Formats: sequence, structure tokens, C-alpha cells
Amino acid sequence: MKTGNNRRKLILHAAPAAVAAAATVCIFLNQPNEPKQQDIDLYRKANEAYDAGSFEQCINLTEALTKDCPELYQAGLLNAKALFFSKRYTEAETACRKLIKNHADYYEAEIWLLNSLIQAGRMDEAENSAEDFISRAPEDPRVLGILARLSAAGGDYRKAIEYYNRSTLFEEQLAVNRIELAKIYSDLFNIREAHTQLERAKLLLSPDSPLNDALETLLNDTGAFR
Repeated sequence: MKTGNNRRKLILHAAPAAVAAAATVCIFLNQPNEPKQQDIDLYRKANEAYDAGSFEQCINLTEALTKDCPELYQAGLLNAKALFFSKRYTEAETACRKLIKNHADYYEAEIWLLNSLIQAGRMDEAENSAEDFISRAPEDPRVLGILARLSAAGGDYRKAIEYYNRSTLFEEQLAVNRIELAKIYSDLFNIREAHTQLERAKLLLSPDSPLNDALETLLNDTGAFR
């Protein structure tokens, strides 16, 4: 799809995600070398800064961490995301490209590279990168959504609809995942969060889904204890 010079910039409405301390520990357990306690503390502080929207602080912390612990590629991604939300798109792009070069098929870095290219107004380059990405991960709904937005911005609504339809094919599986997550929360006696996950799962299911009856039963069970 050839794009025109007057294509409007796509604004991505993304919010930083909260990262639990337990997830931080799991990330470090997956590293080839045992981390130092100061690295664990620094990464946790960087996550907390990111979650609080203190992106400059997060950038400073992750830059220090990647120098001291370069094998911790998750810190590099956190750095790229903080740069993105600071509107430093060129620097975010550079950080993502470095991650992709050092860690092949690091899909999260590729997603944020696409976001950075789009926000920098480099639509053709973003589209080419997205099409290459989708050839390797053909059903990733995030990339399909990006391609759909790029197509719509270029006036190709037929293609945009096609991409959006493809991106919704796995909604039922996503609903199953939320149901299973709700069961875990229920086992942990976090009934409010279990009910929330079930409500979100309900939004993903079609009216004729065979999962609806079981979901309604679970909703009633959790709702009674909220």
C-alpha cells in the first residue's frame, strides 16, 4: 500500500503497565548469570518509576542498569518504553533496534519499534516493518491492529477491515485465558479480581459461544461473595 505525504500521524493511547515484585524476581531467575541484589533493587525501582509515570527517572535507572547488567534485556525494553512515553521516539527506536539486534525475534521490542516509527511519522517504514513482522508472527493481534490503523490512515478501509477481522479471531481463546486467570484469583480468595476477569471474558465472547453458560455460573458464584 503506497502512502501519501499527508497521512496523519496515528496517536497510540497506551498506558504503562504495573509490574509486580514477584514478576521482577521471575525475570531475574531467567537470566544466565545470577543477578546481584543491587540489580534486583534497581530494576524494581525502575519499574515503580515507570508505573508512576516518572519516565525520566525510569530512563536514568535503566541506563545505569543496562551498563552494569547488559544481559538483562528486559531493562533495555523498559528503557525503550520510557523513552517512547517521553516522546523521544528516535531514541526509543534506537533502543529497540539494539535489542532486536542482540536478541533475535524479541517480539515486544519489535512492537515498540513499530510504535516509535509511527509516532515519528515514518509510516511507510512502519508499514514495511509490520508486514515483515506479520510474516513471522501471522496472527499477532497487536501487529494486525497496527497494520489495520496504518491501512485506515492511508484510506484503504477494505484492508483495514480485513486486518481488524483477523485480529479478533482469537477472542474466545483470550476469554478462556481470563476465565482460567479468574479461577486462580478465586483460589487465592481474591474474589473481586476474579469477578473482574470474568466480566472482561464475557465481553470477548460471542452470544452463541458454548462458554457462556459456564461463564454465567462462575459470575454468579463470584458475584455472591464480592
